[in-house]
This record gives sequence, structure tokens and C-alpha cells, in this order.
Amino acid sequence: MAWATEMQTEPEDFWRSVIFSDESRYCQFSDSGRTWVWRRSSQQLEAKFLQQTVKYGGTNIMVWGAIWYGGRSELIICEGNINAAKYIEILRQGPLPIFDNAILSKENAIFMEDGAPCHKARTTTA
Repeated sequence: MAWATEMQTEPEDFWRSVIFSDESRYCQFSDSGRTWVWRRSSQQLEAKFLQQTVKYGGTNIMVWGAIWYGGRSELIICEGNINAAKYIEILRQGPLPIFDNAILSKENAIFMEDGAPCHKARTTTA
């Protein structure tokens, strides 16, 4: 929140050079058991709060994408979890072609990532 407060005064031209990127996992039947419903012990459990499960977890997919002023990347589908080596391959498919096609200038662009371990690995930041 502090970063957002600090950045709110940046001019529009600044934001035209920012690329926001992230990856996300989408699961067919479950979300790795992270869904919780809180209720009082006197409350009956309602069917609308139940989630179907399957024995082996169903299908899930990891995708990476980026957005910037006036544009977006293609979604890149990733197999399994993303480690530093896979993230480097994603960067070669995603943001690097954005620069190669002169959509944004390498010199002025700010590439925003969250703090995921694959983003901070030595091989990724070299």
C-alpha cells in the first residue's frame, strides 16, 4: 500500500512505460485446499458453500501474462510449477518480444513483478 500511495503522484507518461506481469494457477476442481467457510456451530452447512472434489485433484493450469498502457501480452501456458529456469523461458516468450517489436522502449520500460522466488533467483536477475 505504501508503494501505491507513493506512486499515485507519478504523471501519466510514467505509467505509459510500466509493464505489470504475473502468473496464476487455475484449478478445475480444487484450489489446493485453501478455501475456508466460517460459520457458527449453530449454523447449518449450506450446499452453496461446498466444493466438489475428485480423487486426484483434477486438471490445473498455470498461465503468465502482462499488461501495459494500451496493450497486453499473449497468455503463456506453463507446465507445472514455475522455477527460475521456466521463468526465464517465459520472459523470452513474453516481455522480450514486446521490446523487440518496439511496442515499448527497453530504456524507459519498468517491468513490475511480485516477489515470487522465481522472480528473485540469481539466474533470473543476472
